[in-house]
Amino acid sequence: MRMNRVVGRFAPSPSGRMHMGNLWSCLLAWLSARSAGGGMVLRLEDLDPDRCRQAYCDQVMRDLEWLGLDWDGAPVYQSRRTEQYRQAFQKLEQQGVIYPCFCTRAERLAPPPVRRGSRLRRPLRQSDGAGAEGAVPNPPSRLAGTGA
Repeated sequence: MRMNRVVGRFAPSPSGRMHMGNLWSCLLAWLSARSAGGGMVLRLEDLDPDRCRQAYCDQVMRDLEWLGLDWDGAPVYQSRRTEQYRQAFQKLEQQGVIYPCFCTRAERLAPPPVRRGSRLRRPLRQSDGAGAEGAVPNPPSRLAGTGA
């Protein structure tokens, strides 16, 4: 029987200095993976060009190295993977498994409902997927720099 190798992941958004929550998340992933003889991936969520800077990416890596938290291979920059995402989206589209979203922008950005017992504080919107009469579905989220 083949066992899958454990791989931990730390995926900070390099929009400034790390905080204790970042370090705690990284430490837990690192300890979990390394204690099982597994690998560790550093994936930099640098998808917001206005806030994410290479200097912050470099600082994240220096901080982790200073703490002795290592990773395997080169760091993965999400902003450099847009072609892979475009291809994956295209494959899903060809398989017919992408469906339209008729939510309003406010509904997409709203926090999820809070469950208290069996009651919701905010009712969920029911939809059969067809949307309102004449509604046009929202386009899929754009992948930065791909036009897709």
